[in-house]
Amino acid sequence: MKLKLKAIQVEVKLDARRDRLLAMNQLRREKNEGLTIHIVDKFPELSSLKALTYLGSFSWTCAATKEKWIRVPFAFDLGAGYVTPSDIARDYIATKFGGARLRCNSKQWAELVRGKKHQPLFAEPCTLPNAYYLDMKSAYWQLLMLGGYDVDYMPNRYLSPRSDVSDFPVPEIKLARNCIVSMGLPSGVNVWQPLYGFQKKTPKELAVNLVLWAFVQDVLHGFAHDMVFQAGAVYVNTDGYIISNENIRKANEVEEAWGLKLTIRHHGKAEIRGAGDYDIADSFGRRVRTVPREFSYIRPRAVDWLRGKVKYWSKRIDLSLKNVSLQIDGDLGHDTTDLQ
Repeated sequence: MKLKLKAIQVEVKLDARRDRLLAMNQLRREKNEGLTIHIVDKFPELSSLKALTYLGSFSWTCAATKEKWIRVPFAFDLGAGYVTPSDIARDYIATKFGGARLRCNSKQWAELVRGKKHQPLFAEPCTLPNAYYLDMKSAYWQLLMLGGYDVDYMPNRYLSPRSDVSDFPVPEIKLARNCIVSMGLPSGVNVWQPLYGFQKKTPKELAVNLVLWAFVQDVLHGFAHDMVFQAGAVYVNTDGYIISNENIRKANEVEEAWGLKLTIRHHGKAEIRGAGDYDIADSFGRRVRTVPREFSYIRPRAVDWLRGKVKYWSKRIDLSLKNVSLQIDGDLGHDTTDLQ
């Protein structure tokens, strides 16, 4: 009986994904009408651009010539022409919430928006002969499942999940699901104007959601606090933690206390030299320093209260379907796109 119920629940979620994808593809066709999309290995030379062009990480867009260039690693065809991870996130938010920007109250603005922070980072230079690199499994996705895109959150007062993301059609695309959270933080876009060069513009972004961003960062900072002060982590970067072998049980206790899932990424000898600078087994940081340097940016907020709330709502987390892909067929409608 339980297996049958589980199968029904899985099919319901997949049906919801299909319906959402149909809506997203209809919106994408409207947005891409008259637009020529080029899939490229590298972006064109700036000197070849004849009109104002928005320069993104995944794509460049020129409204005047109705052209868009998408780099090969970031081009996905979901049935209505090629899209980027950020396109997928925007279309999902627009079709689910009607294109209206989520609002926050004055207290949330004062506490969360004005005091926004970035990902936790911690480094204590040392050498560990036997260490683990632990990673919070699909961190942003876990927290989206827990709270929903429209989570209502105020530190030390309330954490109220609202919608869920079970209808997000492509959770197997990591960049797309992460964009749902990262686009919540407003940021400028580089613009190229042939006569003036580079400029920075802040577009009107309906996906801005600083309450969601604050909730995710508060959880990451609270979890990092416990990993450092309870599990003895010597390195933290966002959702990754390096601990000594003898502290693995303490890390499991932190994992259980929050109800969030950890996974082992690397195991072996570790050397920590500073923020972004480490070696463990066959993994290496992106920076190399000649002089080790301590670094600490961990800003927990109401961590004891938040830990209990996250633990309670962690029952909403279900990673079982994260890597189950929809069969995208002709019924969803394919468009042809120029390949260059």
